Amino acid sequence: FTLGKLVAVMYAGLLIFLFVVIGGVALLIRVPFFTFLRAIREPFVVAFTAASSEPALPKALDVVARFGVPRNIVG
Repeated sequence: FTLGKLVAVMYAGLLIFLFVVIGGVALLIRVPFFTFLRAIREPFVVAFTAASSEPALPKALDVVARFGVPRNIVG
């Protein structure tokens, strides 16, 4: 039961971070929040399931470039 509470608190904290911090930054720099979430969904899932960001990096760079970040910054 205690471990379940810990996991629930961790996921609640992650959701708060996602919507408050990432949502706040998205509003501040005027990036559509849900469009951003759809764009990063696939690299996020790859990184989460592989337990490493290394396999997700090429896909993340491609997604960021398609999202409008200049190639010299992505590179």
